Amino acid sequence: MGARQPSAADREEPPMNGHGRTAYRFRASSGCQYNDKLRTCVEVAVNVDGVVAVRDSKTGQVQEYSLDEWRIFLAGAKAGEFDV
Repeated sequence: MGARQPSAADREEPPMNGHGRTAYRFRASSGCQYNDKLRTCVEVAVNVDGVVAVRDSKTGQVQEYSLDEWRIFLAGAKAGEFDV
């Protein structure tokens, strides 16, 4: 038997697309509505092991979070920590 080929989970770096950027597959909330003048959605990608990426649809900027950071954020949101 030969050596096992490394899987995506074995990689230290996330997979990249052809432009040298991480190959995230973003999705938006079903309540999000895009139009030509107003793009105000937050999109989330969870397809890269160990990373949750969040993209601002207005700017295209991406923030990356560890799974622990994301879990803490979600718990806070569900507990009302961010209610205004």
